[in-house]
Amino acid sequence: MVRSAATVLTGALLLAVVSPLAYALPFPTNTTEFITSDQLTSTYDGLGAQAHFERRYLTNLSPPSGYTSSWGIDGYRVSYGPASGQYISRSTISGATKLSQTQVNACATLCNKDSRCRFFHPVEMRGNSEGNVICTLYTAKQERSTATWSGGPGSTGGSVVASYGFTRNIATTTRTTSTTSSSTSTRSTSTTSRSTSTTSRSTSTTSRSTSTTSTATTSRSTSSTSATPTLPAPPAGARLVQFRGCASSQFTVPMFVNVNFPVDGFTTSDTAWIVQHGSNRNFDDYFSSVRNVVGDRGVIIAPNLYSSADSGKWYQPSKNLAWNSNDWANGADAVAPSGVSSCSSYDIYDSLVALLDDRAKFPNLQKVYVVAHSGGASMMTKYSVLRPTTGYSYVLANSPSMPYFTNIRPNSTNNCPNYNTWGYGFGSPLPRYVAARLPNGVQGFRSWVAQDITLMTGDFDTYSRDQTGDQSCPVQSQGGQNRRDRGYAWWAYINLLGGTSTDVSDYYGYQSLKDQGVTSLNPPSFGVRYCVVDGVAHDNDAMFASDCGRAAITGASTLPPGPGPVRPA
Repeated sequence: MVRSAATVLTGALLLAVVSPLAYALPFPTNTTEFITSDQLTSTYDGLGAQAHFERRYLTNLSPPSGYTSSWGIDGYRVSYGPASGQYISRSTISGATKLSQTQVNACATLCNKDSRCRFFHPVEMRGNSEGNVICTLYTAKQERSTATWSGGPGSTGGSVVASYGFTRNIATTTRTTSTTSSSTSTRSTSTTSRSTSTTSRSTSTTSRSTSTTSTATTSRSTSSTSATPTLPAPPAGARLVQFRGCASSQFTVPMFVNVNFPVDGFTTSDTAWIVQHGSNRNFDDYFSSVRNVVGDRGVIIAPNLYSSADSGKWYQPSKNLAWNSNDWANGADAVAPSGVSSCSSYDIYDSLVALLDDRAKFPNLQKVYVVAHSGGASMMTKYSVLRPTTGYSYVLANSPSMPYFTNIRPNSTNNCPNYNTWGYGFGSPLPRYVAARLPNGVQGFRSWVAQDITLMTGDFDTYSRDQTGDQSCPVQSQGGQNRRDRGYAWWAYINLLGGTSTDVSDYYGYQSLKDQGVTSLNPPSFGVRYCVVDGVAHDNDAMFASDCGRAAITGASTLPPGPGPVRPA
């Protein structure tokens, strides 16, 4: 597998919104470096489709209680240096000749003893004077892309056999502020004429004109103690804006945006990235994970879709739209604040599309990427089925479930009467927005598969490493407990429906699907591509920063080779 020397890459993206932004927080400065997308393309376009792949790191290590397995890698480790300010210490695991589950557990014990520790990094060495297994502790998660050191530090010598990353599961600190808000209502109207012609790798817009009128006002909040409430600082490089995504409602969705987003005036950027969080509703992390890849070359937009049960951080219950749990992933209407009118999470995205189409604000915008992981990837898969003409490029990683276009599943649907309900298939009941727009399965597939879509699956995204998420019978029918296997089966399924020449016979579920009669629906084009990301579990940071993630997010025409449909335990 090719390893990129760059720490941050760039790419392109186009988006649009109908409603105004009302409140912005100051920007921190940023000095992120990046390489151009042309350089990236040349890096990957020379790779053969079947590059040799051999794994040495262990695939059967389980995360200790309280931790998530983030990644593993051959031949490299993360820096032990203090330059990042996140390194705590390292210790030799006494008596160890090689790394096993015992040493992983011992390293977790060391992390548990240090209240600062949020990530531990066991490293197996050969010929190193410090020892064979080194346990390194950090105050924050370290990305797989930063594992670039192949030997021991200083004069200790030796070489790295393999290393691993385990992230501590720390409960989110919540805080509640009682506020009353006053803001001037906003009005926006937008009319758009646009037709799009799409092939598997390119999109041409033949007509497009937008007339938009909008007004924005600054919101201010006063706490019950008459003190101005203070929201947490945004992540590096971000500012917080409030976006009114439904014209029928005064309530807003908070978004982190970067310096190139035109809160006032316009931007000269030609590319935009929208990044959608998963079920943890942590838009701050998702903003940072995409900015880590693209820097500030274009516009970054990270909306947050809250649950009505959330509290603390940037959630303002009297102002922000919220949903019943994670129903936003299926396009449901918001249920809060009290009195909210019909406003689907997909309405929010329609407004973003309209915003990005506003040539007064985005006169040079040519390309939009929608980047999503986990529940966000599931949401954007379904949105792209309902809105296949945006012309956007989608990068969708580790989706927990998919909207199957037919009634066939790779696993049994016995005793699962709801296996085909919306979200898992095209059946009822349907949310308001979906009911008005849902095509039939054949039409839906033919339109969806013609778009520019990159799917990614981490081969470590297994139930043994991360036991969170949907485990209902509908997802079991899509491939069982492991999100990885569901992703493999989906790739086999859409290739069978697409009648492609791609060999998917080794992917989970292929034979079952073929035996059940899944055959081509003869789509006019097939724009979906796919890669398996080696050594990465259910981790948006590591997926986006992987060789495949960087290539997809920055628009490389060829994806790097991966391990294929391997199924490590």
